[in-house]
Amino acid sequence: MQQLYDMVFKTQDDRRNLYYKTSGTIGCNSDGELQLPAGTTVDLLTYFNCFSIIKWKQYTTINKLIISGVIEGKANVSIFSIGEVGKELAKLNVSGAFSYCFNIKDIDGEILGIEIEAVTNCCTKRITYNGCFDNWRELNVGVSICTFKREEYVNKTIKKLVRFSRYHPWLSTLVVDNGSSLNECNYKSLRIIHNPNYGGCGGFTRGLLENLRIRQNDYVLLMDDDIDLDITVLNHMYGLLCGLKEEYRESFLSGAMLHMDNPCIQHENTAYWGKIKHHSLGHDWDLSKQDVLIKNESIKEYKNHYGAWWFCCIPLKRVKKIGLPLPVFIKGDDIEYGIRNQRKLIHMNGIGVWHETLDNKRALWVNYFEYRNFFILNQYVKGCNRWTLLFGICGRMVDQFIKGCFDNTKILEIAIEDALQGFENITAIPANEHLEYVRKLKVSEKYYVVAALSVLYKGMYSLFAYDRINKRYLTFREKELMSEFFWWDYLSKGKIN
Repeated sequence: MQQLYDMVFKTQDDRRNLYYKTSGTIGCNSDGELQLPAGTTVDLLTYFNCFSIIKWKQYTTINKLIISGVIEGKANVSIFSIGEVGKELAKLNVSGAFSYCFNIKDIDGEILGIEIEAVTNCCTKRITYNGCFDNWRELNVGVSICTFKREEYVNKTIKKLVRFSRYHPWLSTLVVDNGSSLNECNYKSLRIIHNPNYGGCGGFTRGLLENLRIRQNDYVLLMDDDIDLDITVLNHMYGLLCGLKEEYRESFLSGAMLHMDNPCIQHENTAYWGKIKHHSLGHDWDLSKQDVLIKNESIKEYKNHYGAWWFCCIPLKRVKKIGLPLPVFIKGDDIEYGIRNQRKLIHMNGIGVWHETLDNKRALWVNYFEYRNFFILNQYVKGCNRWTLLFGICGRMVDQFIKGCFDNTKILEIAIEDALQGFENITAIPANEHLEYVRKLKVSEKYYVVAALSVLYKGMYSLFAYDRINKRYLTFREKELMSEFFWWDYLSKGKIN
């Protein structure tokens, strides 16, 4: 029997409905135990404390589910499922330690949960999901965080990970510091290294390179530096990875993004690229509602499906087969890499992180990378061609005109001009130097008409020269990214801050 994950009760007030819901007033003590007065009930079929029957059956070799726990006092414990064929599965009279075993094939419904009714004053000390598997592998996971001068956030996450590693030696952490503002260190469970500022792409790729070099981890978990992580999510992830069926062992595992300022609302579960832009799935869903949890487990698979790198777990054996990410600095590296993998994307309720709200009012230099990398993505994504490229260029220009963002048209012109040069020219100078050039770009709205005509010209040129442009990009990926040499050489050209 393998321990999968404990239910969690201690949390912030505005996140409570993602952990438990109550009738009556209950408390949670400093040890993270629920205090239930007689006559109160607590519903634990929630985002973080439910058990996804449908996903564990689909992805893993689990054959038995064992629910165990300790409740001081007398309580009635109902175990039930929800979904098209949901029903009550068991009702237990509990006082002290308890355990109940299911054959997984006999459980109907999509999501399993527990409800506790306190007969006397009770203390719910622990409830754990355990499993028996036809095939279980002990794995090592290396977290890789790319950071740039976000010490307040990243230091909190580092402390959580180091503390977790003391009891879970399968986890180690690497922090790639693009801003060189953290002190470097090299311990068993934590390494912090300085890296030239090559953007999120450069930082995450450095993390992959380091893990390929040390050869001690089976998976690399890429995480943003500005997230708030419930550390127990790692247990959800680990049990899933260890019990995977053979056909999913080269899949990426994607974590959802929840709103930091509205914690029960999901910004994105996963996403897909729809020829000219990305489309978020599960956007603005309220995860405190059980019907939404069912929808969240039932998101269908899309062509060009991917998971963003605020939380994305990647098998290293797959990296060796598909190569390393594109050198695009920011915007689109996770999209192309996830699509390139061409494997089922794994996602599940209970695996997600809180993230700062994404700001739609972006600086011009950020727009430059979005525009340039849209052009580049078009060269690699299935279903894209010369016409989707031209439509995307014209559509962005029209959108800017409608919004009155005339300075963005000049940025679009510069971005397309650079994209037409191919990666050989894009990477001819270090990415941190190119960033400084982009940051210093000065544009004027009075040249809007000239810039708009130039964009149209470049769009038409791209239409007729598409085959040559596309071949150049595909050749670069096959020639330069299938080994580690290009990236190590490219990074070596950058100056550490």
